Amino acid sequence: MKSFTGEVFISFTLCFTVAAIFMVFFRYGRSIQQKYFLVSGIYFLMATAVTGILYILMKHFMYDEFYGKLVLRMHAFYSLYGWNLTGMMVITRWEDFPIALNTRKAIYFHWGVILVLAPLAKFYPVLTVPAIISYIAFLAVFFFSGNRAKMG
Repeated sequence: MKSFTGEVFISFTLCFTVAAIFMVFFRYGRSIQQKYFLVSGIYFLMATAVTGILYILMKHFMYDEFYGKLVLRMHAFYSLYGWNLTGMMVITRWEDFPIALNTRKAIYFHWGVILVLAPLAKFYPVLTVPAIISYIAFLAVFFFSGNRAKMG
């Protein structure tokens, strides 16, 4: 309906709802490998919320075409390749956990590719191939890592 007040209200409501769910999950969820990936996914969801709010505010107060497109691109990457894919990865491999990989390194690598490399590749084409290769490498490591229980 093109209501700035409505957009801001809905965006902040969603952001605070996600934050509340995150706090409950973080506090009461069992400390298992899946939880770390899901926590990472919720962080991506929070980044999606922040970039969504930022875009709405930028659009209303001080829209700059380059930065507006950059924030919108970041928002899309965080949503599609961050929290959505993280959830799907965990669901797909749920029965395979614990997976034989360094969880922390895998999550940090995923964040580096999605937070920095992929959005910048949209504007700096020289980064496109490294972004694609990095993301394929991340997916390959995640999906083709063995199960620790079956390996040991």
